[in-house]
Amino acid sequence: MNYGPELISALAPELRRCVGCQLQRIEAGSDWCALTFKNAGSIFFTWNPETFGICRIGSDELRDLRSQSVKTPFAMGLQRHLGGGSMTDVKCVPGDRVLTMEFQRFVGGGVSRELTLILELTGRMSNALFTDENGVILEAAKHVYPEVNRYRSIVPGAPYAPPPPIPGKLPRPGMSDAELTAFLKAPRGIGRPLANELTRLWQNGCKDMVRAALFGEPKIFQRFGKYLTALGAALPGAEVYDGAGLDFCRAYIAGEIERRALKTLAAKALKILERQRGRRAKHVGDLLSQIKKAENCDAYRAAGEALLQNLGKVREHQDFVTLKYWDADGEKTVEVKLNPALDLQGNAKLYFKRYQKFRTDVAVVRERVAALQTELNDLAALEANLKRVASAEKLTELCEQIAQQYDDGRKKEKDARARKAKNPLPPHLHFALGDSLILVGMNERGNRYVTFQEAAPDDLWFHVHEFPGSHVILKNPPADAAERERAVRAAASLALRYSECGDRSSVVDYAEKKQVRHIQGGGPANVTYKRPSTVLVNPDDWKEIIERR
Repeated sequence: MNYGPELISALAPELRRCVGCQLQRIEAGSDWCALTFKNAGSIFFTWNPETFGICRIGSDELRDLRSQSVKTPFAMGLQRHLGGGSMTDVKCVPGDRVLTMEFQRFVGGGVSRELTLILELTGRMSNALFTDENGVILEAAKHVYPEVNRYRSIVPGAPYAPPPPIPGKLPRPGMSDAELTAFLKAPRGIGRPLANELTRLWQNGCKDMVRAALFGEPKIFQRFGKYLTALGAALPGAEVYDGAGLDFCRAYIAGEIERRALKTLAAKALKILERQRGRRAKHVGDLLSQIKKAENCDAYRAAGEALLQNLGKVREHQDFVTLKYWDADGEKTVEVKLNPALDLQGNAKLYFKRYQKFRTDVAVVRERVAALQTELNDLAALEANLKRVASAEKLTELCEQIAQQYDDGRKKEKDARARKAKNPLPPHLHFALGDSLILVGMNERGNRYVTFQEAAPDDLWFHVHEFPGSHVILKNPPADAAERERAVRAAASLALRYSECGDRSSVVDYAEKKQVRHIQGGGPANVTYKRPSTVLVNPDDWKEIIERR
């Protein structure tokens, strides 16, 4: 996404609503920071080159991002110098994408400090820093040294210098047509994509619309293409947002950071699963090769016996010989490939050695192949469910379970008793819903765990009708009829979400756990059930019930 100074200018008045509010909490990641104010919510900003910007962030989104928090010098500096302070003013640099937030923090004895947080939201050069009352930099998110930038340095202890001024004049009401035409050719205070669009409208005769867009009030937050802006009039074809600007920016800034964090989290777990699947696939290939050789091992024995029965009857050191020999079924003829470097007895010994090497119980090997194939299917189901998780909190929970269960590269515990105490649980998720708890198995092992180890007889069990998918358990179903119906819909929706049914409405079966039985001889989570009820749900219904409760 991209935007210009006009958007920053429109966001500044909204940020001023935090003036006089105490800064209660500061959280930060490698390229983002969130400031939580008393009675004013949380403000999120990022200096990431691709998602740079500022917005308001909700408590649920902040909780998801919290798993990606890291302690950086910039974050620790903010907590040390700004924590507990109050915002006193917000300003934006005219014609540039730079915001300054001024804070006052009492340090005791009636003494206070004046500090300024500066956000330079300037694309790939974006940065965040804070200075003392004398304009000296205390810390910055990204340090810029003289050998990198000869115009200015951004390092602790250096005086702060703003970015180079942008040439040109700012737009002002009452500009003549000639002045406005010249402004659009060399714009200052608006982004180049917006200037190009306004130039097109101006040349097409929409001069009143251009003037209204530049100078009209109140500002309308909108997006056209990949450009975000705030103008006095809606541009043709623009997607208009009916709400506050800080909320408008949330999906494109904080939302993008969260999506990137989810992708990074999932990539690590997917790499673990891919490694485990590769190992099992190789093992299956080796076992199938062993079966093939085992099926031919009788031919090795027959070749060896034929060679011993014909010692002295055929010429030595040939490549192939055709021999007659006797076994329990009578006389037979076999063609034997020889090693010319060995005599007949040496070749016979070689064939008997191969026979002993490849002789095995084929039925046992086939059982092992079937077990490995089940494990491969289990890993594939877990990988599919991993990709369906849309919450950073739940994804972190599942990734930790995957790492504990499957990551052989983890450092081994030195204390054997500690290893035993940390026996990992099968992959599953849990969702709190009032006094009830919803458990979702993430693969066959997780399904068996939630169904046969966690569920009580009177808990409710859910599964999508006639589709492979997760077993879901509603523990302690509500007694109130209305609350029970909501809980049932939430659990059924989660069963549909984590199934092979796809993103469409479907029927979900549910029954009391005591009506569910394991199928003897079936897989770990193959079950049959009696007296089911059904409910038609959407795969996203659970969000309305659980996340917005």
